[in-house]
Amino acid sequence: MQRCEHARRAYDECSALPCGNHTCVNGLGTLTCVCSGGWRGTRCEIPPDYCLNHDCKHGVCVPGNGPYSCNCTDFYTGSDCSIPPVNGMWSLRTDWSSCGVTHPGQED
Repeated sequence: MQRCEHARRAYDECSALPCGNHTCVNGLGTLTCVCSGGWRGTRCEIPPDYCLNHDCKHGVCVPGNGPYSCNCTDFYTGSDCSIPPVNGMWSLRTDWSSCGVTHPGQED
């Protein structure tokens, strides 16, 4: 019976979590990261482009750590900058916040 002098010991390449929160597949002396949620790269280190499939109608898409947001231009509003300004850029009365402070000497 021969003895194997240089036998490889089993080692879990994934034990150090090289793929972060993504799936790690352990191989013989190697590993493979299976990225999810649009992440990519050999170690899932490249975040998804959250602005890729989202259109800010009158603004610029700003990627975030998950959702995106739109920085609206030309006084447009809304989550996708699709609501045009009204009445010469005045907002609707329903957009105003109520104020509980009155001027001294005035009654509600």
